[in-house]
Amino acid sequence: MMQMTRQSEDMTGAQNDMGIIVYWSRAWSSFMVAGFSIVTFISVAMAWKSWPEQKVVLVVMALFSLMMWAGLLRSIRMLLYPPTLFKADLQGVVTYLNGSNYGKEGYHIAWQDVEEMKLVKRIAAGGGKKRVSTVALLLKEGCEAPSRISLGGSDDPRIVHLDASTGNLRLQPLVEQMQGLMATALIKN
Repeated sequence: MMQMTRQSEDMTGAQNDMGIIVYWSRAWSSFMVAGFSIVTFISVAMAWKSWPEQKVVLVVMALFSLMMWAGLLRSIRMLLYPPTLFKADLQGVVTYLNGSNYGKEGYHIAWQDVEEMKLVKRIAAGGGKKRVSTVALLLKEGCEAPSRISLGGSDDPRIVHLDASTGNLRLQPLVEQMQGLMATALIKN
């Protein structure tokens, strides 16, 4: 039975220079910053223009402006400090997915517990028809991942999906580099 261990983000990756670190896409964060900036400017202008005749419009637009400002600040933070999605090195993979968010605490999956790794296209979690690419790790018989990290359109608790469509290294080159790490790790052990 596999033992999943929790690791803090600052505990992994620093020991080994042969690892892979995949971050949230800065392009997406840039798009969010631009969008929130435009909508914030429009809502502030509408609130300003409604003063003093339409106090209800002022209050609604002021509240909307505050919500947009909060979204803008969050997007700027994600642009400057993108969340780590996962790290892979000779010890295994650490995924930072926790439910539907990426956090500071991750789960370590040792290479010895991985039966197969491949690039798959699946429907994005949360419904809709958007298809995303993920690295699917099929864990060995008797190994199960916690449900909050194995989300990804599969009911099989032995499959863990890692985002493969963001960061500097994408899709097939990412899978090939991870398979190389896994092969090297398994040969050394």
